[in-house]
Amino acid sequence: MPVRRWLAAAAGVALAATSFGAAWAHSSAGSEKATTPTVVRDVSTTLAGVLAGRLNQIGGGTVGGGGFGAGTAMVTPLTGSETGRSGAVALKDTALWANAGYTSLDNNNALTAYDGHAIPVLVGIDTSPWDPLTVGIAFGYERVELDTAFNQGTLNWNGYTATPYAVLRFLNNYSVDVSASYSRLNNDVSRLNGTASGSYDSDRWLGTANLNGNWSVDNWRLGATIGYLYLHQIDDGYTETGPASGGAVTGHATTIGQGRAGLRLGYNFGMVEPYVKARVEHEFITPGTQLVSPATGGIVASDNTGYVIGVGALLNFNNRLSGAIEGTTTQGRDKQDIWGIAGTIRFRF
Repeated sequence: MPVRRWLAAAAGVALAATSFGAAWAHSSAGSEKATTPTVVRDVSTTLAGVLAGRLNQIGGGTVGGGGFGAGTAMVTPLTGSETGRSGAVALKDTALWANAGYTSLDNNNALTAYDGHAIPVLVGIDTSPWDPLTVGIAFGYERVELDTAFNQGTLNWNGYTATPYAVLRFLNNYSVDVSASYSRLNNDVSRLNGTASGSYDSDRWLGTANLNGNWSVDNWRLGATIGYLYLHQIDDGYTETGPASGGAVTGHATTIGQGRAGLRLGYNFGMVEPYVKARVEHEFITPGTQLVSPATGGIVASDNTGYVIGVGALLNFNNRLSGAIEGTTTQGRDKQDIWGIAGTIRFRF
């Protein structure tokens, strides 16, 4: 009898191990993409924030010396030397700008753990065909390199983005901005220490709309923004290769709808305007479940709310050349840290 029990127990353990292995292989075959919703949100909303900052700079005229309705001499955040010139004249100039940054990404959840970085670059040009409208287009390149500890692998992508945008100013202190982006990305993934790997392409659509207000009291500058970001990314399916290959991996779509509201406070010293800012982000449309552990059945759901805190400085070199530098961190999302630094240079024709 003891022998039979031991044989039955051994058979049960073998069967369980076989089932667990099959379940893990099935889950792991697609697990390279399990982290994608989180990464898509983190990286894409960071890139959107870069453009949003540029748009706010365009539309963020503050009336010199007294707030709403107090005259026509305007100061835009990146061109403080425009004081005393007609806002219409200043804003009709064409400007060429470039932004580059580095963002550190770290997720400590055992089921979706990854760490790495993103390097985005944007170059844009805008002009005002008539006051108070500014239109422009930006082109970007992004590279993301991650070690995905949850599946002992990597996730790397690079690609290009085109983004037309527009800003409409009204009532001196207010503006509305909209943008639409399309990105084509190439992704390389691996797992189980490189014993399974593959490549696939992604198409990403991103749209933003924001209402902005900017005011000044003496040298103090106050800005407020409320807006919405909509993102939809389609990852193509592919077939894994390597000794631990799980075969075909199906495609995946990620959709995110995020509300954003923020405040910014700065002090204008003339050539330099240091500032602090804070923004809350909440996903009203979430990517849903990201990963189910075959070992525990645990589900990792979206953490829908985060907070962006930043410090920076606007730099005014002369009538035509200006710039900015900013450091930010995203906090409040469970077991996740995002830190970034970015710089912008702008030349007005």
